[in-house]
Amino acid sequence: MKKSLINKLKKLKDTIRIDENVDVPKCRDCGGTLIIQPRQTRCADEGMTVFYLCKKCPKTFKI
Repeated sequence: MKKSLINKLKKLKDTIRIDENVDVPKCRDCGGTLIIQPRQTRCADEGMTVFYLCKKCPKTFKI
């Protein structure tokens, strides 16, 4: 069972491709890649707040 799962994961990994046309957000300060994290910071009936966390520097941006 373990080997079959590993083989399935390898096949899945081979089928996943990175789309080069996707615009990856960059940090305003250092140019590093940003991680996007939507969070519910208010009531459930209001929209989510989107946080951008830089992978290089400790900056956090919020929109």
